[in-house]
Amino acid sequence: MRAPDHALRFAFVPLGLFALAVLSACQGSDDITSGLTGVPDPIEVNLESITADDPLFDVLDTALQDEYRAEATYGSAIAVYGDVRPFTRIVLAEGRHVAAIAHLFEKRDLPVPEWDSGAFPIPVDFDQLEIADACALGVQAEIENVAMYDEFIAIGLPADVESVFQSLKTASELNHMAAFARCM
Repeated sequence: MRAPDHALRFAFVPLGLFALAVLSACQGSDDITSGLTGVPDPIEVNLESITADDPLFDVLDTALQDEYRAEATYGSAIAVYGDVRPFTRIVLAEGRHVAAIAHLFEKRDLPVPEWDSGAFPIPVDFDQLEIADACALGVQAEIENVAMYDEFIAIGLPADVESVFQSLKTASELNHMAAFARCM
């Protein structure tokens, strides 16, 4: 039986928006997250000397953690439902998203952070959900992912970061959301 594609995404949007709100609340007004209020604040970084203390690091880490969580979440769905589309296809895509962001860290000679499952936990117990509901949560999660990338792109990023984020946003918006919507 094939599961609906858009249900799971809907469940993750509130979580993503919550995470962005928490991140904004926890950061000072001089941080990168001040741009998340709707007023773009360009990130000024020296790409030759970026460190874990720079605002760009926080943006990259937040995006990476979101992608790690998505990969783990969809992997958790597979553990419960078996090799069911769209989860089997999208979990592979999320792995590619992780790799794309990890490459941005590596280009800057920064250590690639591991998944912080405490701060970015799998948001749902799939044992308690029907596949259609899991897909609705997937739709919501992808909507939140797109919103996160929209916020980050709006603040003014280095060209390579913006290009990667735009590609990841487009994949979520056009491919993942539609796949989850079909399984609802």
